[in-house]
Amino acid sequence: MNRLDLLALGAALEADLAAAERHRELAVRFLPRLGEAGADTVVAGSLHHYYSAIEALVERAMRAFGHALPAGPRWHAELLTLAATDIAGTRPALLGPTSLWALHELLAFRHFFRHAYAVDWDVERLRRNVEIMTGAAAPVRDDVAGFVTTLREAAVT
Repeated sequence: MNRLDLLALGAALEADLAAAERHRELAVRFLPRLGEAGADTVVAGSLHHYYSAIEALVERAMRAFGHALPAGPRWHAELLTLAATDIAGTRPALLGPTSLWALHELLAFRHFFRHAYAVDWDVERLRRNVEIMTGAAAPVRDDVAGFVTTLREAAVT
């Protein structure tokens, strides 16, 4: 990748992360209202959108480095694992172990969310997933910031 591509990728990853953060903040804001009309759906949607924004960020980064994206029924999990793998001489890992674990947990919720058309939300499950997301927020931010720093450093060399 050339200098401008590296800088543009860094800016795009930061924008994706900011979008994820907005969804996390919304879930946290509505967390105390779980059980009230509509609040469960807002929290569930925010969990889904947080994960989806992070997955879009990961997918953008992997494509930029020329990775063929995984295929098949486990492609989402395999994409996260690919992003957590350091490729010597090509790119550092984008995700660390803490982020990887939490995102795998949120992926399971995302799958449930996508197929839960006629179920009532389990308030405790929502609460547990918000805790996972909240605990993952700082490690994910740090991982992405470190990756973007590496991109910027490579752009000036």
